[in-house]
Amino acid sequence: TLGGFAVLNRILPAPNGNIAVIDGSVIARLGDPSFGYAPGGFVAFYSPTGILVGPNASFDVGQLMLTTLDTTNESFAAFASGGFTVFQAAAGSRATVRVSPGAQITASASNAFFAVVAADVEMGGTAYVNGSHAYVAGEVVNLRLSNGLFDISVPVGTAAAGEVVT
Repeated sequence: TLGGFAVLNRILPAPNGNIAVIDGSVIARLGDPSFGYAPGGFVAFYSPTGILVGPNASFDVGQLMLTTLDTTNESFAAFASGGFTVFQAAAGSRATVRVSPGAQITASASNAFFAVVAADVEMGGTAYVNGSHAYVAGEVVNLRLSNGLFDISVPVGTAAAGEVVT
């Protein structure tokens, strides 16, 4: 897997369809007590109704993905092993991933990445990544990380503005 482990956090909305809010610290580490710990692992967050990363949020991980498009466990495992994954939202989705000014994304591990995949993407925070960034707007997205670079195709656009704002 990318970075030692991969975890997909599925945040499903309440019946009222609220967006998921992350406004604290997310830390992922690899290592052991004898040699110390370093940022590592692949952490992903999915919510079909949107994700708001608040101004007090900080991520210190190996690799990070924020998405409003769903994927299967098998497709996610394929991505984590270097293959393609297919992300797909409900038809007509307008869900946004918004990273607020003040939010800090740090992915300092070797070959790190930060990817945001949604109908609309608003990147107002700061991202320090020792590798690649991808901000992708679409309703269906095919994504793979290969030799430190993203392979991206968007076969279905979006009902939303489809904007990537940085």
